Amino acid sequence: MSVDKLKNAGSSLLTVVLAVAVFACGSSYSKPESNGTINSPTPVSVRSDMNVQTGKAMPEGVWSGENIQFSISTQGVEIIFPCADGKIDRIPLLNSKGEFKEPGTYERMTPGPQREDRDGPASAFYSGTITGETMELKITLKNGDTIGDFTLTKGAGRRIRRCQ
Repeated sequence: MSVDKLKNAGSSLLTVVLAVAVFACGSSYSKPESNGTINSPTPVSVRSDMNVQTGKAMPEGVWSGENIQFSISTQGVEIIFPCADGKIDRIPLLNSKGEFKEPGTYERMTPGPQREDRDGPASAFYSGTITGETMELKITLKNGDTIGDFTLTKGAGRRIRRCQ
């Protein structure tokens, strides 16, 4: 084999290796558009499959039900029970049917001062449906235990009597 043929084969192999590397790493290459701006890929939020459909943000405000308050703000959701607290770190998204499912935490409390050595928050899933001013909510711990099913009403400010 001649030296020229070896150079061409090496060059072709290098081109193939580089193409595979770029493909395997994803298309992070951006090329300038005609106006000089960089065209970069749009980041994709990783949310539950259910929420990818429309991604309509759950409206901010307070939802209340029997022994539960579900407060939505720009920081996420705070859930208050008589002897527990819950949290979702982002505003839940609703699909086209008004359904949501979001990961969060659930932490049981006891009356009086809380012990420092108590168990911390457990991983939980908050799922449900919003229809008009009514929310049907189900809370399930990651281990499969169900905390409960709740019906909440938007803006109905019920007072939660905390553990004492």
